Amino acid sequence: DIFIDWGLGHKENRLLRKQRMFSRDLFYYVAMVVDLFLRFSWCVTLVPGISIFFGEGYAMYLTLVLAVLEVLRRTMWSLIRVEYEHLYNTQGYRRVEYIPLHFDPPTEENEDKSKPKWAVLIELTIFVLLVTGISFMALVNPPDD
Repeated sequence: DIFIDWGLGHKENRLLRKQRMFSRDLFYYVAMVVDLFLRFSWCVTLVPGISIFFGEGYAMYLTLVLAVLEVLRRTMWSLIRVEYEHLYNTQGYRRVEYIPLHFDPPTEENEDKSKPKWAVLIELTIFVLLVTGISFMALVNPPDD
């Protein structure tokens, strides 16, 4: 996260980037420490007998708290990632004018690369039939307890 996605961790700039949008350096340092801590906080749920420390009834609340913390970590990650991409894109004048999607009509650039429409329909039909078949088999043959 820190090196690749955020562009932080460079020794020549005291573990920060040259260009930053947030004026306080403390924000980035706190974000690095919090990201590291929250990245591995879910490992607590893997410890057998965790209810000994938190009590029998509180183990499920621990999972809830860790899930909320993970959502907050991902929100923080995305804010810093968007900031880094914005600075990188505007600095390098990088931009893309057209991104073809699989359902766009063929153009000269992507004409020979696209699949025929009937092939996409066949793939979709096979996928729906497969999911429906697996769901039906799960309903007909419930697991033995």
